[in-house]
Amino acid sequence: MWIALLAALALAVPTPEETTAALVELNGRAHDVGFVFFLDSSRSVEPLTEAIRGDIADLVSELPVGDQVTILAFHTRPYLALPRTRVSEAGRAQLVAKIRTIDLPGGFDRDLGDGLDQLARELADPEASQFQHVIGVSNFCH
Repeated sequence: MWIALLAALALAVPTPEETTAALVELNGRAHDVGFVFFLDSSRSVEPLTEAIRGDIADLVSELPVGDQVTILAFHTRPYLALPRTRVSEAGRAQLVAKIRTIDLPGGFDRDLGDGLDQLARELADPEASQFQHVIGVSNFCH
């Protein structure tokens, strides 16, 4: 059920261009956008870790300057793998390289509740972008 829900959500995620157009229409100007990756890092997802890192890095390499990226991993506890980082032209290559090798410590179990609590705190932070995409990845195998 969760996989179907995540797949449906992935189809509903607007492109960066659609997001910018919507913000310009609403506010008369575009705002920076935040991307929060909420990643299951339990042992059952470990074989996918390299591909997940690569996909996130590829997306970040195309984001507009000023957008923010956060990576929050969870297993038995939440782990802020990449604190909120603003994309800059000068630092983009370094950020992409860091994401490709970022540590996603695995656990034998997962606690979605603690992970969601941490996610809510990240989204509520006043320093976060006003408009945020949350992209969740998990297989929820038990």
